[in-house]
Amino acid sequence: MEDEYYNALQVKFAYAATCHKAQGNEWDNVIIVFEHSKPSEQSLRWAYTSLTRAKKRVLGINLPYFVQWDGLITQFKKECQNTPILSESTTLLPPSKNETIPIPLNFTDKFTALLQDAPIKIIEEHKLLVYKLSHLGIEVCKVNPYLEKYYIRYYLKKNTKNITLDLYFNKKLQTKILLLPFNGSQKELANEIQNISLPPTDRKVTLDHAPNNNCTKQFYERLIMPKCREHNITVSNIEHLPYRERYTFQFNGKQIKADFIYNARGEFTSYAGDTQNLHFRHLMTLFFS
Repeated sequence: MEDEYYNALQVKFAYAATCHKAQGNEWDNVIIVFEHSKPSEQSLRWAYTSLTRAKKRVLGINLPYFVQWDGLITQFKKECQNTPILSESTTLLPPSKNETIPIPLNFTDKFTALLQDAPIKIIEEHKLLVYKLSHLGIEVCKVNPYLEKYYIRYYLKKNTKNITLDLYFNKKLQTKILLLPFNGSQKELANEIQNISLPPTDRKVTLDHAPNNNCTKQFYERLIMPKCREHNITVSNIEHLPYRERYTFQFNGKQIKADFIYNARGEFTSYAGDTQNLHFRHLMTLFFS
């Protein structure tokens, strides 16, 4: 067959228009090409206009991406233009003698799924406890959560010795570790476990976020807590102030305070603290670089 159009791709003309020109019109299917990956208030208004042009389906290309603390990252980058960024290898102080063991990012715990109804702080302390036990070569064989009674029971084993431990917590999420009665043959293992302690400063943290203020909870769970675990930073206190979260951190043997300011839309716009302090700058580097 010599037909030059045989098996040819059949296409129809398509038409493009700016969002401004498209106002007042509607189509069944609309493809929107976003020109800016970081949205501004004006670009979001135009995004609403373009999205509402579609009657049935809409496809977005180069969709904007942002998190609620973009303003903090922007402030950090501006400050870095005038001040050299601090690397993670920067040594500020000798490690504290009581420094806690950092949990590796690849550490997995098969029992965390049993605690899905527990407060986030209790889950974090559970992970820290399990990791410290594994660091000592102690196997966690079984975990029974009794959340309604405010404790979690752990069945432990090392070599041929078995022992049982309870992690208690109260309504303020303060925790303590208690060994169940043991015999003389378990004494050595019991002594190892009794040397384990969860960071006492962690027990002062208040996570009773203001009602209908989900942004502060998201900020804590999605940014602060993962970074603290990654870099062995302890949150010793949180003050919930009007449009401001005041954190007190323990890091490299120093107490560091930082304010994180947010607006009525739940967007964190800036941070405040002793920006000339080397420890404060290092902390902000770990959070936002």
